Amino acid sequence: MPEEIVMPRLSDTMQVGTIARWVKHEGDAVKTGDVLIEVETDKATLELTSYHDGTLAQIVIGDGGTAPVGTIVGILARVGESVASVRIATAPTQVPTPAVAQAPTQATPAAPVQAQAVVAPVSAGPAAHDVPAEAVKASPLARVLAEQSGVDLRILAGHGSGPGGRIVRADVEAAAHAHAQVQPAVVPVASPPSGDAFTDEPLNRMRQAITRGMGIAKPGIPHIYLTVEAEMDEALALRQQINDLSSADPRAKLSVNDLVIKASALALRTWPAVNAWFLDEAPARIRTWHQVNIGVAVSVDGGLIVPVIRDVPGKSLGQIARETKDVYDRVRSGKPAANDLQGATFTVSNLGAYGTEEFAAVIASPQAAILAVGAALPRAVVHDGQIVVRTTMRITLSADHRVVDGAYAAQFVKELKRLLEHPISLVL
Repeated sequence: MPEEIVMPRLSDTMQVGTIARWVKHEGDAVKTGDVLIEVETDKATLELTSYHDGTLAQIVIGDGGTAPVGTIVGILARVGESVASVRIATAPTQVPTPAVAQAPTQATPAAPVQAQAVVAPVSAGPAAHDVPAEAVKASPLARVLAEQSGVDLRILAGHGSGPGGRIVRADVEAAAHAHAQVQPAVVPVASPPSGDAFTDEPLNRMRQAITRGMGIAKPGIPHIYLTVEAEMDEALALRQQINDLSSADPRAKLSVNDLVIKASALALRTWPAVNAWFLDEAPARIRTWHQVNIGVAVSVDGGLIVPVIRDVPGKSLGQIARETKDVYDRVRSGKPAANDLQGATFTVSNLGAYGTEEFAAVIASPQAAILAVGAALPRAVVHDGQIVVRTTMRITLSADHRVVDGAYAAQFVKELKRLLEHPISLVL
């Protein structure tokens, strides 16, 4: 069974990709892990690798061509298959997805992605199990996920949400996520179930009223802003001690931002409603993520890019320092990994290195909040009635008022300030 090479979703915001160039050419032998294509997205140029051995039988969309996510761009003949027999006559067109309420998908904990509309598969009869799994029309990523999650692709055969009924990642995730027997129909979801990676909640009456009111006052994302000033002397002293002990491993040396990332993640654990997305497609709902993945805004030539550090609360400061340096190197060289740019549940933007004392950042939809970090500077503060000099840093939370109220957001920034001012909490 030949493999369809499709335009993948390489970031949370990606809708269309451009083929920068095909690394392999028609007739070339392909090994698992070989780079097939360089794809330009709205953020970066990334490499698409092969999941199987075989021969590149056909390039459907050539260098410079653009295609929506999920569109077939090439055909890979598996080992033993005739190249001529698997070529398709014309470039396929994208099959429109049925207009139904979007069903939530079970996102893998390592990379949460926004759910796509899916069609619930027809319940498979006994004959379906006579069809070899390798004969089912499915994307390479869907096959890998199906094997990992124990989903039998044969029960989804012909009912995928991809072009021509092809089974794609969202279909496999939805099947793995389902707790009830699949019904032979498109399933409108009124109250999405929860998963291991997230909890979905429809808007209650109060949140609906807030959303309507805020939409009139502040169309789009109704931002609210909260600023606190944290004394950083103890945090900077801890950073210096750790860096002195890490002299043999320069990549483990901490930046101030590494401390902020760790403190933010721990505060999000305490106040989890901030670690959320607002999904405004019908029915509107709030998705609270169980895993904390921090996006870190990075300036690059010509723009801004937001790589992601995953599962931050479970990582040491040294691990965070190494991972941030590694991902910065990849994005600044223009070669980020495919999952470097997707799955953030909260973002940190730090302009302190430029001497900026305070600013408010714009929320990256569908996230519910972003943290803006200014420079740590010596300032006069009052302690026990005396004016003393302390190094302080102003941090501003921008929050989506549809998801988070002011009092809740205030408690989050209060906890963040406490963690930064008592940094031993970051290493315990």
